[in-house]
Amino acid sequence: IRDVAPSRGLGDVYKRQVTPFSSVNNAVLTINSNVKGLNVSCSGGAISYQQGVGQGVIPVSAGNQYTISVKVINTGTVAIDKFILQFGFYNSAGTGLGYPNKTFSIPADGKVYSLSYTATTTADTTGIRYYCLDIATLANVAHTFTIYDMKAEQGSTATPWMPSSDEVKTSDYPNYI
Repeated sequence: IRDVAPSRGLGDVYKRQVTPFSSVNNAVLTINSNVKGLNVSCSGGAISYQQGVGQGVIPVSAGNQYTISVKVINTGTVAIDKFILQFGFYNSAGTGLGYPNKTFSIPADGKVYSLSYTATTTADTTGIRYYCLDIATLANVAHTFTIYDMKAEQGSTATPWMPSSDEVKTSDYPNYI
């Protein structure tokens, strides 16, 4: 899983910022090599308990729009009624300034869902984190999902994931153009 901020059309300079992903509230993360992503297992808990995956701080500019995009597969047996894409805005001291988010419902059908969410950073934001969170709507109901092609980028449009120049091979042409 990679994040790229910003990544825009051909001719633009790509700024690559790869930071580690980590568990939120003891969600179990495992590598899914089939889709080059993460399997996320959330054990459930009290209603409104949050579990999922978060990403390290990316430096950004205040007052700009940023978009999170991700592909999600609910691999469990029950729907995820509150799947949230969330930003965390932080100032230079690391203090949280806000946590805007968007809620989705992911049926337990094994299909791939492409999700995105755009937010504008506040005046003193110097860094963002982004999260995929499962918010418990029933007590102690476990959920499992797979995420891949997750990224954050400047602007209001989620662009398709593509490998960086150090990952792409000549044989990939023209797949990512």
